[in-house]
Parts: sequence; structure tokens; C-alpha cells
Amino acid sequence: GIGLFLPGMMCGRITQEKERDSLVLLFLTDLRPWSIVLEKYLGGLVPMLSFLLLAMPIAALAYAFGGMASGDLANGLYVLLLGVLQVGALALMFSAWCRTTVSAFLCTYVGGAAFYGLPPLVYEIANDMGAIRPNSGFSLEALLHLHLPPVVYVKANGRFADVVGHSGVILLSIVLFLTLARIGLVRRAFTPPSNFFLRSFRRLDGWMHRANRLTGGTIVLQPGSQLPDAEPIAWRELSRKGLGQPQYLVRILLALEIPVVLLCLIGALKLDGYSGQSELHSMLAAIVGTLAVLALSVQAANAVVSERVQQTLELLLTTPLTAREIVLQKARALRRFMWVLAIPLLTIFGTECWIEHGRPGGFSKPDLTVVYIVCSLLTLTIYLPLVSWLSLWIGLKMRTRFKAIMAALAAVVGWAVGPIVILVLSERWPRPYLGYHWIEWFALLSPLTVVGANEFSELHQFRALGVGSAWLPVAVNFAFYGLALFAIRHRVLSRAERYLRG
Repeated sequence: GIGLFLPGMMCGRITQEKERDSLVLLFLTDLRPWSIVLEKYLGGLVPMLSFLLLAMPIAALAYAFGGMASGDLANGLYVLLLGVLQVGALALMFSAWCRTTVSAFLCTYVGGAAFYGLPPLVYEIANDMGAIRPNSGFSLEALLHLHLPPVVYVKANGRFADVVGHSGVILLSIVLFLTLARIGLVRRAFTPPSNFFLRSFRRLDGWMHRANRLTGGTIVLQPGSQLPDAEPIAWRELSRKGLGQPQYLVRILLALEIPVVLLCLIGALKLDGYSGQSELHSMLAAIVGTLAVLALSVQAANAVVSERVQQTLELLLTTPLTAREIVLQKARALRRFMWVLAIPLLTIFGTECWIEHGRPGGFSKPDLTVVYIVCSLLTLTIYLPLVSWLSLWIGLKMRTRFKAIMAALAAVVGWAVGPIVILVLSERWPRPYLGYHWIEWFALLSPLTVVGANEFSELHQFRALGVGSAWLPVAVNFAFYGLALFAIRHRVLSRAERYLRG
């Protein structure tokens, strides 16, 4: 919960002041920059700290029943507090350096994933390749893992003094993030509105055009029509915005695809003791899939609400276009970005299919291979459009970018995690009244169930109808979500007039 929701709650603490042009009023007061940063920091942590306080009675009840020792209780609360302080400082740093809440939101989650995920990943890759000496005096593992609060908790072995001693890296990172937030608050306070990525791409365009003279002016991607035709909104989105132009999307694709291909090759070449499951590819699919869903949800939720914020929606409504056509053209503009995100996932699924179903030691049964391929393709062709239309629907109802993004994120996470949480709680429910079959079908309400079972070749274990076929849960799951996609799309288009003019 801290990792999912606190970045979204904190990333707008300073950017919202910039968007409302009220940050200059804070500088006119007697408050110093450090005072502004610390007060924004502590004020933004209050909601998450309140949730921690709500968890204390439950932990105390577990302690009273003998479920944990007093040291475990103190260590857990201290490590959770460290996690809140660290994630909050990281989000506030990006909020100080970014110009808009949307850019701060994306930078916080992507930067947080890199900060927490890359060092352990580098260590695991180096360890698998034999680049780390086990008896070396310098502990590279400690250096690349002690910034993670759960690792600090595990290494303490229940002693509070050890938890405090191992938390030095986390405390240092908190101070570093707050210092960078203080620097960014002053340097980026009056930065004019601009798109950093679009500006960088245009500079790269100028360099490539100059370099292209040496090759005779060869152009691979010919530019499309420079004037709008029958779909002016789609033309504007696809030809005038960074995430719509083909040359920019190709660069984003290469930035995603090249690291994915390298990691897939490393995972394919290093398979000592292979037992039929490539954990590196499964972890890579989870990371890339999460980032893809996050980026697509943010982009879709911001598609219409950005017109409200920029006060251009009224101009669109004065055109001869119907509300349905406006929404359809907005959705069409998201397709290119959607498939750019899908290609790296296809690369991971293809490599994993070859490793797990085509090599000795893998699941070489033809039916499992076909099920894996079909389930992977359906995951991309149904889940990604579903996330896009659901986020677009939420964005139509909201008035601000921050609310639209947070609501879309909460809806996607709730839909994916909610049934799993209920399923875990159901372990305490009386089985004679509910039975196991009902629990199995209820698990399919989460999109993560079939995806996870497909990754670990466990789809055949769903026996709710007495049939141990892997095709049954795949058919039921994607039929349900296909109908959900159709229903949400129909709802959005049928009520587009009310949403846009409301």
C-alpha cells in the first residue's frame, strides 16, 4: 500500500502549487525554502501515517494472541515508518523538479521502480554470471539491498538495535531526497510550461536531420498529412503530440525493447539447474507489465481531463463533431501508444515460451504451449484496451488531472488486487457452506489470477466443473473481461454527451 498509493498522494504536493501559480505566493511569505519543503513533506505524510495508526490495534491484537514477539512488533512499525519517510521523500523530490502533476506522477513511479528494483536486479544478474566472489570482504549484496526497508527487517533477526543499525542507508537516502527537493524547489519554481521529452525529441530530430545529410537524406518513416482530414482530433493527437508521432514512438519503443531483449538473452543463456520455470522472465514480465498498465492508465485518464484543465474542451464542443466522435478519436490516438507498450511484453512472452516449452527440462507438451501462447495474446488484446477504456471513462468524470490519475490507479489496482485479498480472507470461512469450487471461480475475477497461473503453467489445476482442462479458466476469464470491455466502451460512448458537457 505504501509503494502503490503514497507516491500518487505525494507527487502533487508542489506541482499543484506550480499549476495554480500559487508557489510565488509562498516565496513572498517569511517561509524559507527548507520550511516549505519540510512542511509539504510532513503534511503529505499525515494520511499514510494515519493508516499506520489504524494498523497498530490489529498488530497489538496479534501480539496479545501470541502471534508475534514484542521485538517483531516494534521492528515492523519502525520499518514501515522508514518506508513511508523514504517513499514520501522520493515523491516530493520529483514533485519539486517536475512542472506538472502528470509528469511528477510518471517520474515518481518509474524512478521509484528503478531506485528499488535495479540494484537487486543488477546483483542477481551479476551473481548468475559469476561476477561476484562469494568470499570477498566487500559486501556488494548489502550495498545493493539495504536501501529496501523489508531487507532491513529481515537482516535484523528480530533485534531492534540491529534494525536501527542497518537503516543508515535508508536514512541517508531520505536526507538526500529532501536536499534535492530543496534544490529543485528554487531552481524549478518558475520554469515555463514545456514538455521535457518532446523538447528532447525535437533536439534529437535536429541532430538526426543534420547527420542524415551524410546518407543522402534517406527517410524511413514518411510524415503523414500535414492537414486534418475527416478526424481532426485524432490528427492533432497523432501528429502534434509527442506520444502520437511515429518517430517518437519508435524511439520510446527502442528505449524499452533494447533492455528487454538484453535481459531476455541473459535469462536464456544462464539456465544452469533449469527446472522448467524461468523466474527472471516471469519477474521481467511482471515489472514491464506493471509499468505498461501504469503508463497507459495515466495517459488514458489524462486524455480528456487535460482539455478541461487547458480550457480547450469548450472549443471542441463548438465543432460539428458529436461527443461520441470526440471520444472515439481520443481513444484511437491511444492505440499507437498501447501497442508500443505491448511489443516488449510480446518479446518476453515469446522468449519465455521458447525456454519453458521448447527446451529440455521445460513443459514440452504441445497443448500447454498453445495455451500459453493464446493466453498471453489474449492478455494483451483484452487487458490493455480494458485498462485504456476504464481509465478514459474515469477521466471523463473528473475535473482535475490529479483526481483522474489517482481514481484510475485506484480502480485498476482495486480490480486486480481486491478479489485476491477477499480470497485470502476466505481461508477462514466455513468450507461446508461455500465449497472450494466457488473460491476457484471467484479467483478469476482478478485479472492477475489467470496471468499468474499461465506464467507458472498451473491453469490445469482449476477443477471447478470437474474438468482439469487449462482451456476452461482461459475461456471463462477472457469471456468475462471481453464482455466487461464491451460494456465499458458502450457506456462511455452512449453517455459521452453527458460526460463532456457535464
